[in-house]
Amino acid sequence: MIKVLIVDDEFRVCQLICNLIDWGSLDMQIIGVAHNGIEARELARETVPDLVITDIRMPGCTGLELVEQLREIYRSVSFIIISGYTNFEYTRLAIQYGVSDYLLKPIDKEELLATVTRIRHEIEARRREQAATDRMRRSFFNDQLKVRACYLMDVKNQKSLSMTMDQINREYRFAFKQGGFRGFLVKMDYDPENVTYETVQAISLQVREQVLQPLRRLCMECELWFEDSVGWGCCNYVSGMGAQIKEQMTQCLQELRMNPNIYPHISFSMALSAETENPYNLGEQILSARSMIHERLIYGSKSGLSLPDCTGGFLRKYRIALEQFSQEAVLAAVEELRKTVLEAPGITGQELYKAVSLAGDKLLENWGVAENYEQEKNEYQMLCTLSGTPEELFQRLYALALRLLDETIRRRAGDETHPFLMAKQFMEKQYMDNISLEQVASIAGFSPNYFSSQFKQETGMGFQDYLTMLRINRAKELLRSTNLSISEVCYQVGYQDIRTFNRVFKRVAALRPGEFKKLYGTSGGPVRNAGEEKSIHS
Repeated sequence: MIKVLIVDDEFRVCQLICNLIDWGSLDMQIIGVAHNGIEARELARETVPDLVITDIRMPGCTGLELVEQLREIYRSVSFIIISGYTNFEYTRLAIQYGVSDYLLKPIDKEELLATVTRIRHEIEARRREQAATDRMRRSFFNDQLKVRACYLMDVKNQKSLSMTMDQINREYRFAFKQGGFRGFLVKMDYDPENVTYETVQAISLQVREQVLQPLRRLCMECELWFEDSVGWGCCNYVSGMGAQIKEQMTQCLQELRMNPNIYPHISFSMALSAETENPYNLGEQILSARSMIHERLIYGSKSGLSLPDCTGGFLRKYRIALEQFSQEAVLAAVEELRKTVLEAPGITGQELYKAVSLAGDKLLENWGVAENYEQEKNEYQMLCTLSGTPEELFQRLYALALRLLDETIRRRAGDETHPFLMAKQFMEKQYMDNISLEQVASIAGFSPNYFSSQFKQETGMGFQDYLTMLRINRAKELLRSTNLSISEVCYQVGYQDIRTFNRVFKRVAALRPGEFKKLYGTSGGPVRNAGEEKSIHS
């Protein structure tokens, strides 16, 4: 749709132009009418018309002045001048300002229609040409970006490192010149539960432009390419500009971090390598930046940490935790590893990452599902890579350890020695005794807290409620089928205080024990139907 703006200080002339031809049939739309040049200028800024039809003499701003002003802002706008003046000077100025046509009043319908139709074709042809140019530019940009990205990936993977500067420029479409070269990394840390992969891909394009835009003003050449959450970059600048480059990268990092609303749930880190004079040394520089990026976790150097020793101790403690089915023991094993690693003298971020990564790999190797090992290992490595702090890194390990504990329990669920089956069998035999949560949890091989939470998931009720149900169901059986006194029943089902028994019985059965015996006992009252009370085993 072509947008048309009509400008004339005479209201009737504007109406005549609006109604003289069928604009819709020409795929054109009148988006505004103005009665002076100043009003037209403001309206044009709001609507950005494709065609302006204007009178030449108007108060405040003439038609020619309006054309001149709008032409400076909107190069592609077409103009038709309509005037009652035949002075050649107006015609000459109109041509000079690039006006498409010049019509005289009174307006002739056929002449207006022919002029507007011709200009419509011109606008459409200009649009097609611009669209083709845009497509060509995008294609060139995308192709160039892909080629340059290949260079960064080759450098990262230690390929194409022996090429000369001319070879690099020719093959990878760079314009490197003699000067300083630096490699750099941009790292995005995020929680996959809060940020999708698609979101990261979209954000990486924004971050790329935010990083490169100020660098282009300082560098002869620069590029940045994201592979998942890591951006690999290089820059080439005039010798002596290294300090300004570092300052600009620092400022860019601050800007990325300063407003979490722009990139929610994402934290940023950067690493900038030392300067080199040759582009074929960029591979080594980028790899050094990659090792530096781990220092976002912790700072230091020359650690005396032995990875096999510290992870070996962790694995031994985790094995014991599995045997006990103890969530607390799992947490204790992770915490001990955390303390060992972080208190190692001079521990580096790289070493910290390797320790936690190795510990997780060993867990999966020993207690994961064999056929899923490689996939789970890769997923765990990815999560570790996305961790921006030691706390996040150890949380990944703790979550993995807990998941493997739960999977171990589920794999044993069909075993006759299933811990919760053992616990229920013990309670059904010993419910009349003074048994405790700690005692039953010990028989099942769990810590009390973990047993309590898992027992509720298994049975649908807490430990104490389950024990109470066992006791009250047995009391009901004794009251129905025997002549035992209420006190005797009380002691036989595990209660030592008659008042407590009466209170609990009424809460569960909605009757006092004496009332229940009168209604359902063999000595009188209605006979209890089968299934009236829920079986403990159902």
